[in-house]
Amino acid sequence: MQISSILDIVEGELLNTPSISFIYKIKTQLSKVHEGDLFVAYNEFQIQEALNKGVFGILIDFETNVCDNEIAWIKVKDTNFAISKLIRYKLSNMDLKAYHCNKVSFELLSIFLKNNQDGIQLLSNDLNKQIDGLM
Repeated sequence: MQISSILDIVEGELLNTPSISFIYKIKTQLSKVHEGDLFVAYNEFQIQEALNKGVFGILIDFETNVCDNEIAWIKVKDTNFAISKLIRYKLSNMDLKAYHCNKVSFELLSIFLKNNQDGIQLLSNDLNKQIDGLM
């Protein structure tokens, strides 16, 4: 995904002029970060580990020093709101019908269906896990 597209979707501000222009995936969990990903950081302590894993971008909603000008540093007002906007964008580009269900129904469906089986995508209430699976 192009950095410029991400900026438009999340209404973010690019804090530097990176040498990269795209990212492969968006991740919120450090354990799932790979080279080329955009990492959504919730605190300063996560940033260095994400950089060590080779991220192409960091998305934040707090003040920090840009310590690597090669990658994109994107600042938003609220990371959770940015995640919801990215999920909404991804889902808008899919051919799907959406249904809301309660927690018990969701858990039962999860037992019987695998994600993307027959075009069915189950969405949980945990946006961080959801974006790691979708993007």
